Amino acid sequence: MARDLTVVLGGSGDIGSVLVAQLKENHDSFLAPTSKQADLTDAESTQNFFTSINESYSVVFAAFLDRRQGDNEETLKLNLLMVENVINFAKPSSLVFLSSMDVYGKTPKLPITENTLTDDAFFYSRAKLLAESKLFQTFAEKIDLLVLRLPGVYGGQGPRNAALDRILEKGIKERLINVGGGGLLLRDWIYAGEVARFLIEWLNQPNSGTYNFATGESWTINHYISECISGLGNIRHEIVAVDEAKKSNFGADHVFDNEKFNAAFAGWKFENRLSSLKTFSTLVQDHLNKAKLI
Repeated sequence: MARDLTVVLGGSGDIGSVLVAQLKENHDSFLAPTSKQADLTDAESTQNFFTSINESYSVVFAAFLDRRQGDNEETLKLNLLMVENVINFAKPSSLVFLSSMDVYGKTPKLPITENTLTDDAFFYSRAKLLAESKLFQTFAEKIDLLVLRLPGVYGGQGPRNAALDRILEKGIKERLINVGGGGLLLRDWIYAGEVARFLIEWLNQPNSGTYNFATGESWTINHYISECISGLGNIRHEIVAVDEAKKSNFGADHVFDNEKFNAAFAGWKFENRLSSLKTFSTLVQDHLNKAKLI
């Protein structure tokens, strides 16, 4: 049976861009409107876009202003305005909203599960939590609605602003990587291509719920870096020794219990992380070469 049209909101972002590339490669039917084609902060523009669609469609809601655009009341208002306009004018057959582990706050109790207490102390986390709530209030009893809380993603095709992307780009340019004591923090970062691959599988067989999209295996940031640079030539990686008691000065560890996710998506397998990091590292170097930045 043919799948519904996929509407990707935020198709130029870190994850949306990779999803669009995979949809193109698969020859799937999709729309990825630019902000000119569908300004989600404008009611009339949003209404015109959705009413122009004459077939059944699923929505991937990846459009959101994050901390790079400012963690303030203005971005909160704009994010919630986008959510309200989608709620008011979209009539999807299914919808997936890309949320964030930031909803658990800066120092969540470990291991992190979907039942971990949330924290709306920051504008960005408040926006994500309110968006989740509003979408469930509107769509939960009508369509399949999935909320994915992402623990950090690397390897998007848009502007390379994710933490690992920025670290690796700087290291390739300067031939040196040193993230200080922060390199000892544990992370369960996900390759953007993995998110896109999962979304395409979900679109083929949608279901509902809120899940942390995490492997359950956390590495130190230094471990990620070491694996990334292993095949990139002579890049020096300096690791700073930090007393465990002082590590919290640099942030909090992120460790997930993904039992709920594994039970709901028993057929899903994450790609080997070493393979993902190798692909990612090559793409970053190729990007810099093409941009003549190295």
